[in-house]
Parts: sequence; structure tokens; C-alpha cells
Amino acid sequence: MLLVHQAGSVKVGEVVRFTLTYTPSNDRILPSPSHLHLKIKNTSAIPLRAAYLHGPYTLHVAVYPASFNPNHKVEDPQKEGVPDFEPLLKAGSSWSTKLTVPENIRETGNTFASGHQPRASQDAHRDDKKGPPSVTWIIEIASQILFSNTAAVHFELLVGRDERSLDLGFAAVASHGHGTPGQIHDHQKDKRRDNVGQQKGLYSRAVKLVVEDTQALWDKPALPSNDARKDTRSSKESVRKSKDTKTNTEETKDNAPKKKKRIHLVVLTHGLHSNIGADMLYMKESIDATVRQARIDARNRKAAYKKSQDEPASSANQPDQPTDDKPNEEATTAPLSGGQEDLDDDGDEDEEQVIVRGFSGNAVKT
Repeated sequence: MLLVHQAGSVKVGEVVRFTLTYTPSNDRILPSPSHLHLKIKNTSAIPLRAAYLHGPYTLHVAVYPASFNPNHKVEDPQKEGVPDFEPLLKAGSSWSTKLTVPENIRETGNTFASGHQPRASQDAHRDDKKGPPSVTWIIEIASQILFSNTAAVHFELLVGRDERSLDLGFAAVASHGHGTPGQIHDHQKDKRRDNVGQQKGLYSRAVKLVVEDTQALWDKPALPSNDARKDTRSSKESVRKSKDTKTNTEETKDNAPKKKKRIHLVVLTHGLHSNIGADMLYMKESIDATVRQARIDARNRKAAYKKSQDEPASSANQPDQPTDDKPNEEATTAPLSGGQEDLDDDGDEDEEQVIVRGFSGNAVKT
């Protein structure tokens, strides 16, 4: 059965990241597969292989589990799976691999037939807040174009429960009345419209897909702007006009100037015939992960110092509790798919926010 069918294209300096989450308990077909099968096609015409100076029309594709840390060794490859990649996917060719589904989250028909609780609900990973256990894989497709601003490499991405569904491709779902494969721009439109319906190119409720293009990846975290402040101020003014009973004290609080943020802007660029979107993305996300952990450690130190100052003097006679001021190495080298955007602003003026951006104005220039 085909689960995902997506299509798109990338130009010089562009990369697309697909975050695929599979939840076995939501799959209507049992038992759960031990692997999901992934196939990526470079759908550009085969004669374009010779047009090297106008391209080249090749792709770099990679897939890795969401828990993968490039700075640490994979401890349990049988359970979590191992990364796989193809650095030179030529025009007209395809690449296939398997995505491991951990055994402890798979579902079997025996559990439902016997009336017992499903294995997923008995798993140690269960959490009411997080929902049913699932596995997440990250798929990246990067352009290898170096010499042209106009050339584009087209691709297709297919994920299925078995290899046969990948060979049939779109014909397997077209016969069942499904629509066309999902496009990258469709997902961007859905984000702007807050569309909660079924995504295009997804054929199972057990699969969730998040698509991020080059702009979305490089715009994390968002730069602070005055637009949001203006909107809030205008809304507050309208509320004040409609409510004549508001006191002058409350108005003074609303008009109080907000604290300024300290921003450290880092601009990454590249040399001759390089690819800012793909080559420098690893460096950007490494900086984001390091800064994120540094901010967390600084907040913990401030909280510990404030707590020690607030303690009564009588506690000085008590034995000191052992403290660990060392940074968390696991978090310092966190998986590079996350950044600082999920950190709350604590309003501390001394805290510096590091924002990394890329300059691609010198692409395809010698």
C-alpha cells in the first residue's frame, strides 16, 4: 500500500526537508510492517546528464531517524535504524531504502482479536500528552546545481508499506480515486491558511508529513519586528476607546515601553561554486543547537543563584547539596532538526539571542 506520494523541484542552493511520522496504532492494516519502504526518483530527463555545465542535474538525498545525533554513535541500530544517503542521484535514476519501525511500537492482529490491550499502550514510551507511540524519520533532498540560476531538478518521493507499491507508483492510488501527488507549494499554502484537512499526497491516517523548504529552514528562529508590537498597540487602543471605565493606571501600564532584546546576527556565506542552502545548513543548525543549550544552562544558573540568595541564613549550617554545573552534553549536541524557536522569552535583557541567516547573493558567481 502506498502511504505518501510527493513531488517537487529544487534550484541552486535549495533543500527540502520532509519529516515523516508513522503511528502504527492508527494504521487500519495489521500487522504493522517491520520497515517502511522509501523511494526517491530524479525525474529529470536522462539526456540532461550530459548538461553538466548547465546543472549538474543531480540530487543529494539522505534519510535518518529523528533521534539521530551526528556527534554521537548510534547505540541500537537494530531498533532505531541507521542513516542512509545517496550523494549523486543522477537524472532519470532512483534510490531506495528502508525505514525501520521499532518492534516495541508495532501492532499485531492478535492483541485486538484476544481483547488484550495493544502493545503500543503497554510500551514505556506511552504518554497521554504525547499521544500514541510513533516513529519519525527525516528525509532531505538537496540540489547539487552549481552553474545555473534557472536550472531545476525535479523529483518524486514515495513511501509505502511494501516495495511493490513503490514500483506501481501513482497508478496504485489513481485507480482508487485519489488525487494528484502533493507539491511543496501546496504544503506552504496549507500553513498560511491553517488548513486542518487531509494533506495532498497522503493516503493513510497513520502518516503525518511536515514539509519545510529552504526559506522555512533558514528562517528559524524568526527575526523580531515592530509589526507585532504595532498590531498589539492598535488593538489595545481600540479596546480602550470602547471601554470608558478603564483607569489611568491601566493605561499607563499598557503604554509602558517594552524591554529591548539583544540580538546577535550571524551571516553565513560560501565560496566559489558552492551551495548555501545545502552546504551551510548543517553549520547553521549546529550553531542553533549549541546556542539553545547555552541559553538553557544560563537560565538554570540564574535560577539556582536566585534560589540560593532567597534561602534563609539558617540554611547555611546545613550541608551543601551536590550540584552539577556541567552542561548537558546530550542536549548540547542535540539533533539538528530543532533550534531556539521553541524557547520561551523570559524577558531578561541580559540574555542574548543568536540568529543565523545565510547570504545567497553570490550564488553561481565566480
